[in-house]
Amino acid sequence: MIVNLVEKCSMYSHTLTLSTARAPIPNEVCIDFVTSLINTGAAMVEYFGFEIDHCEDYLEEDMAQVNEQNCYFEFYFDTEFPIDYDMLSEKQVDHICSKQ
Repeated sequence: MIVNLVEKCSMYSHTLTLSTARAPIPNEVCIDFVTSLINTGAAMVEYFGFEIDHCEDYLEEDMAQVNEQNCYFEFYFDTEFPIDYDMLSEKQVDHICSKQ
């Protein structure tokens, strides 16, 4: 019984990374700014999955050059239930992002 209670209380950590062409970013980034990037199609989903530890460890040299031309927004969040990432299309992920 205690094990079941512990399992129900555990949370699942996720990461969502959006990218857009380098653009002026306001001093205080607010949800309206990010939502407008998503709704206008300016932001693309780069990664949606389990939380990545030390993502700079996975950065190749050619990707570092690409990164210099883009802005990235990373969101870390927890859910009570796991997310089956393989079942979601990019459009579904965009829809989820615009509703948050």
